[in-house]
Amino acid sequence: MPSSPSSTSSSTPFSTNPVSYPPFQPVPSPSLLSAPWCPHLSIPTAFPPSSFTHVMTNLLRNPNITSSHLFRADIYYDSLTDGTASWPVEAAATGTELSERVRWMQETYWPRLLGGVGGVEALGKAWKWERTWVRGLVPRKPEVDRKLVQSCHLFRCFERGKEEEGGGARGGKEGEKTVMIYVPHVETVDEMPFYHPAVRAIAFLHEWHAGSQQRVSGFGTLSIHIVPFSKTELHSNRLDRTVRNLLQVLHKHGHGHVQGYTKRVHHDQIIGQKRFQDEYTRLKSKYARTLCEGWAEVTDLRKHVFEDLGIAAFLTCLWDDIGKGKGNFPGFVDIGCGNGVLVNVLIREGWEGWGFDARRRKSWDGFPEEVTKRLEERVLVPRILQQARFEKNNAAPTKIEDGNDPCVQLPFHDGVFLEGTFIISNHADELTGWTPLLARLSRSPFIAIPCCSHDLAGARFRAPASGLRSQTKEPSIQTQIEDRCDQPKNGSLGKPKDANKQPSAYASLCSYITNLTENMGYFAEKEMLRIPSTRNEAIIGREISKCLDEDVENKIARLLEGELRKSVRQTADDWIVQANRIIQSKGSH
Repeated sequence: MPSSPSSTSSSTPFSTNPVSYPPFQPVPSPSLLSAPWCPHLSIPTAFPPSSFTHVMTNLLRNPNITSSHLFRADIYYDSLTDGTASWPVEAAATGTELSERVRWMQETYWPRLLGGVGGVEALGKAWKWERTWVRGLVPRKPEVDRKLVQSCHLFRCFERGKEEEGGGARGGKEGEKTVMIYVPHVETVDEMPFYHPAVRAIAFLHEWHAGSQQRVSGFGTLSIHIVPFSKTELHSNRLDRTVRNLLQVLHKHGHGHVQGYTKRVHHDQIIGQKRFQDEYTRLKSKYARTLCEGWAEVTDLRKHVFEDLGIAAFLTCLWDDIGKGKGNFPGFVDIGCGNGVLVNVLIREGWEGWGFDARRRKSWDGFPEEVTKRLEERVLVPRILQQARFEKNNAAPTKIEDGNDPCVQLPFHDGVFLEGTFIISNHADELTGWTPLLARLSRSPFIAIPCCSHDLAGARFRAPASGLRSQTKEPSIQTQIEDRCDQPKNGSLGKPKDANKQPSAYASLCSYITNLTENMGYFAEKEMLRIPSTRNEAIIGREISKCLDEDVENKIARLLEGELRKSVRQTADDWIVQANRIIQSKGSH
């Protein structure tokens, strides 16, 4: 058995900080699990069986937490939803003892034990079966790694006479043991994909001792046991690293559960995880290599290519949900399209649309001709600002098919599009705040993915965290002084540590765009996109939920004056200044 050096972070076995890890310890032989199970490493814990079960169930459904090579797990079978399931869920090869639900599944997905080597069957009568899953591990790179089907079994065991004695101080019974067993559906080690340990089975054993009069809180041990294909695998450095990582992840998540950790970021609110990831994988396999090999920009291709492929996958799923199909799709426009990768992929997928940016990019010339002619060098000056600056401006809505030769001049676009055109604002910076305003002017749906914070005049600013300035009153000087004086600085009556903590600049910006969206009468939807960027929050306006009580242009004019504290004419002058700076500078997007 490999040596077990202590963790470098903390020597306290029961530290309440989930980031600090206690030292690894060898598991005494023989294993509490009968042969052929081989003990590997253990770690002390201070979380009860209920937390262990919760964490293992979560990791079962989200294997990407423990392996960056995996997308997700598809659940093919869950005994909890199978009213006829009973132990053993795996029967003879004929399948005569399987439940009705399992019998109708493909044999590949039937729950498996470790027949012939005494795996799950060797647990003994003291162990009580609770639940069985069959899952498929979905790799991030299906062209490299194959999918793996795996049976997962949950068992529980109590010391004799202890089961009826009641729970301990933290939700566990004295002498309670819980084990989760993973059994890959493979016959030989050669069938095992790279992302999975080269073992026949792996077990996560949680042993718990409830509190007593001498010790208020309970304590326990978490250990990993394996059934190897051969004894040489027991001494593999890679297996040792994998086991250590698994124990640390379980320790962190178990203690987080005890301390009441709640997830703050929620993905897949609009498009399901499986659907999005399958579409992303399809687009990546189709376009990634060509885009990477032909990359002409100085920016990081790994970020921009795969980020835009992820956004394209989300949009194609979203547009399918809108229900109009490619034949009836009114078109899209990508304002501030940058390198044009997103426009390129969407057009080649059959979606009608175009994009423009204040600066032409080198990458545009490398796209197919059908795409290049749909990328234009333009500056967007919203119609309401043009009208304020040029009294005789009567620009008509610009059709998707229209455009001028970017080599001759750099034309303006007034931001008014054909009704229903889907507006994309992907890290459009100065145009981000204008996106819901432009969408309402054209009665169009939109998606805004904020990045850098700019106000409606195009200048850098920190978005207010408390909502739109035009809808809130500035507190008087006297009120601000009184607020400071009324609060104790410290002591038991002092403010909580996080009482004055301000949201991040990015969170404030996203909240600001959401408020603008709702102010324009849209029902604001949010999605945290699964893309390789920390700027991954999308605000979507698909439905106009309320009618405005005045003309749209009048409302926008009042909004501009309220937010910027100056006239629309002054805002127009500032916008033109910012636009000229963009034209003259070299872009990075």
